[in-house]
Amino acid sequence: MGNFNVIVKELNKKLNKTGDASEVNAIFSQPESRSNIASGEKLSVIFGKIQRFFEDIKTVAFTGKFSDLSDAPQAVNNLASDSETDFLAAIQGKILDAKLAELNGKYIFVEIPVTIPAHNAGYYGYAYDKHNHIPEGYTPELWCWQTGSLAASNGMQVSVTHITLNEYGLIIYAPIMTGIVRGAIKVLCKKA
Repeated sequence: MGNFNVIVKELNKKLNKTGDASEVNAIFSQPESRSNIASGEKLSVIFGKIQRFFEDIKTVAFTGKFSDLSDAPQAVNNLASDSETDFLAAIQGKILDAKLAELNGKYIFVEIPVTIPAHNAGYYGYAYDKHNHIPEGYTPELWCWQTGSLAASNGMQVSVTHITLNEYGLIIYAPIMTGIVRGAIKVLCKKA
């Protein structure tokens, strides 16, 4: 009977599937690398994997602070950086806005009406902007213009090919052999 009592006492220590495991001690070791838990694994293996996971989590996961990131991109507080990983500091937005406003004040597009008659000089006709449509204090940027709809008297559409400037004013060139081309172009002008 004595052995039976010992056996019953030991059986009572057994944890049932629906039993209370709050006082069970778990012995486990942390694995070398992180891997997911899987159904059917021993608790000692599962707890080791969980410990590895928490060990690998960085401080930022708990604080949410950008300053806790490792290898974080840096804020660049200038417009000269060529970094492909850093980001522009917010204050630079204000500086860019001020520079854009300054540029917008320095450059304007001026619309110039164009009437280009064919000349005997060959394939290109040209016209002078004799009416001086360029505002006082501005000079035309000869590399930048927008061609509007230029219609030749023969019904064809043509484009300005280039513009130059001499003592007579702005000279506008377009391909025309006969007749007249009429329309307008917009020339970028810079404030002196």
